[in-house]
Amino acid sequence: MNVQQAPEAAHLPASHPASHPANAGSSPLPLQSTPAIAGSAPVPVAPVASAATSAASGNVLQLAASAPSWVQVTASNGKVIFSQLMQPGAPQSIQVPAGSTPLAIVVGNAPHTTVSYAGKPVDLTPDTRANVARFTLK
Repeated sequence: MNVQQAPEAAHLPASHPASHPANAGSSPLPLQSTPAIAGSAPVPVAPVASAATSAASGNVLQLAASAPSWVQVTASNGKVIFSQLMQPGAPQSIQVPAGSTPLAIVVGNAPHTTVSYAGKPVDLTPDTRANVARFTLK
């Protein structure tokens, strides 16, 4: 176990020579440094830029559950773009590619699930039968 930690420690000073010796005794620094190495500064910038680009060409579907809920989103071409058992406290944002609408959506445990599309809440009540909502978003 110590043999594996030594090469990681040897790798960290090469990429962060000034900051590593000052914090050599703290455990959080290697944990924080590892994501910084794996996700260098250009990587976080790229998703932000691509999210902005995608937002211009598509809309965002936001899902949240207050109890376990199953959600499936199918694009107009029949491709499932999201299918997951959602847990409370773990909201999801799905970037809908341009040209994918209308979306066919199925929500299990609909009374405990909220949906918004393009920043507007979606009322699941009229489309809910036996706790399952089936509806189309355009």
